[in-house]
Amino acid sequence: MDTSVPPVFDDYEIEEEIGCGNLTRVYRARRKSDGQRVSIKLVMPDFTTDRVFVRRFLEAGSRAIKLDHPNIARVYEVTEREGAVYVIREYLEATCLAEWIAQQGEVPVALAVNIVRQLASALDYAHSRRMMHGDLNDRCVYVDESGHVKLADFGLVQSVAGTDLGGSQSRGIRLVQGMGAPEYLAPERVQGQGPSRSADIYALGVVAYHLLAGHPPFVGAAEEVLEAQVYQAPPPLHSEVPAVSPTVSASIARALAKRPELRYNTATEFARAFAAAAEGIAPGRGPVQAGRPKPTAPPRKPPTVLIGVVVVALVVALTAWLWNQVGLGERLREQLDLLLPSPVPVVSPPESEPTSTPTSVAATPTRSPTRTPTATPTPTATPATEVSPTLTPPPTAAVSPLPPAESGPPAFTNLVVAEGIGANNTPLSPGATFTPARRPLYVFFEYRNMSPTMRWGHVWRRGTQELNRTVEQWPGGWGAAGRAYIFYTPDSSYLPGDYEVQLLINDQVAASVTFKIE
Repeated sequence: MDTSVPPVFDDYEIEEEIGCGNLTRVYRARRKSDGQRVSIKLVMPDFTTDRVFVRRFLEAGSRAIKLDHPNIARVYEVTEREGAVYVIREYLEATCLAEWIAQQGEVPVALAVNIVRQLASALDYAHSRRMMHGDLNDRCVYVDESGHVKLADFGLVQSVAGTDLGGSQSRGIRLVQGMGAPEYLAPERVQGQGPSRSADIYALGVVAYHLLAGHPPFVGAAEEVLEAQVYQAPPPLHSEVPAVSPTVSASIARALAKRPELRYNTATEFARAFAAAAEGIAPGRGPVQAGRPKPTAPPRKPPTVLIGVVVVALVVALTAWLWNQVGLGERLREQLDLLLPSPVPVVSPPESEPTSTPTSVAATPTRSPTRTPTATPTPTATPATEVSPTLTPPPTAAVSPLPPAESGPPAFTNLVVAEGIGANNTPLSPGATFTPARRPLYVFFEYRNMSPTMRWGHVWRRGTQELNRTVEQWPGGWGAAGRAYIFYTPDSSYLPGDYEVQLLINDQVAASVTFKIE
C-alpha cells in the first residue's frame, strides 16, 4: 500500500493507510519524538481549495483539542501546513460501531445500555462546554475488546455547511449540505437547523435503535431516508425485535421524537431511562438469544404517529393497574416518569461562538425522576504536573438516589476507588492497588445534607505533592443527597506511588481515600 504523504508529516513515521472517508484519508503513524502511535486524518485536496471550509475545519479541530474525557478520542493537533490540512488524534485500538454490530449480530440489551451510557457521558461533557457533535453516527463511534467506547470527530462535519462543497455529490460525499449521515439526522437538521444538543440526543437514540435492531430506523436511498426522518414515525423497535420489551422500545422512541421539546433534556436522561426500562422489565436478565436473522429490506413504513400514542397509553394503563394489583407503586412510578416527556422544553445553549475551557466548570445537571434529585458533579481541573485531571459529566446510567437525609452536618461517605463504571454507576473493579495505565481511575462517593450555600472541592495528591485542587460552590441542581464519581485521566500513564484524594466541604477535608500505583 502506498503510504507516501506530504513532507509536513516528517515528525511522524507513517505505518499504513487505514481508512478513506468522505472528507479525509486516515493514516496510522508513530510520533518520532516519543514513539506514540497516532492517527493522521488528512483532508482530501478537493476540500482545501475552499477557504471558508478550511477556516471552519481548523476552528472545529481547535475546539475539539480542549475536550478531555475517557469516552472522547483525544485530538492532539489540527494544522494547515504547505497546502495540507490535517488532524492528529489518538489512535484507537478499536472497531467502528458499524463493523462491530455486523460482527456481533444481535446485541444484548444490557450491552446496548452500556454503550449508550458511555456515549451519553461523552455528549453531556461536550455539551456542557458548548461543543455539539453534529454528526454522531456508526462510523465515528469505536468499541474496543473490553467494551470501552470512544466518540470521535466532534464538529468536523459542520465545516462543510454553507460552503461551495456542501451540495456536491460528484465526489461521492455522503453528506447532504454538510449536515451529516442521513440515517442519524434529526428532523430539524433535515429542515435546515444547525447542530444542537437535542439533535445529538436524537442521533444517540438512533444508535440505541441500531444496536438492538441491527439497522437504523430508516434505511435506503439518502433522499428517502431524509424524507422519512421528517414525516414518518420509526417502526416500533419491539415490532422489529420481539425480544425487546415495549418499555425499552418506548424509552428509545422518546429520544426519536420528531419535536425536539418532546425528547430528553440531556443524553444522560435518555441513558438513565433506557437503563431503567431494561432493568425494570427484566431484572438480572441474561443476554438475548442470538440467531434471529437481520432484515434485508428497509423497515416498513409505520401506519401513523397515532400508534405510538396508543402504545404509550397502554403502558400508562398497564402501569396504573399494576399499582393497584401488586403494589409496585413507587418503582413503576419512577420508571414511568423516565419514559414520558418532560413538560419543560429543551433550550440548547448558543453554539455559534467558541468558548475557552474554564479551569472549573459544572456540567448541566440532569433532572432526577425521584423526589431527591441527584447528579454527578462535573468539575474540570487544570493539571499541575504530569497527571492531567478530568472530571465526570452528569451520570449516564441509573443513579440510585439516596433517601432524604436525616438532620446533621454535611458529609461525603463511602469513598471507593475503581478502574471503571459498572451497571447503574457502580464501581467496576474496585481496589486499593492498581497498575500504571493511561485510562482514568474513578473515585465514587455519597453525599448528604449539602446545600447551595456550601463550597465543596477535591484535592488529588501523589505522596506529598499536590497535583490539583478544585473548589466551587455546591450547585443547587445536584440536590442535598446522592451518589457521584470523579476521575483522573493522565496524559501518558499514572506514575508509581501513593495517591490520596481528599473531598472538601467549606475548604475543610471532609473525607479522603488512598490508593497505590505500582
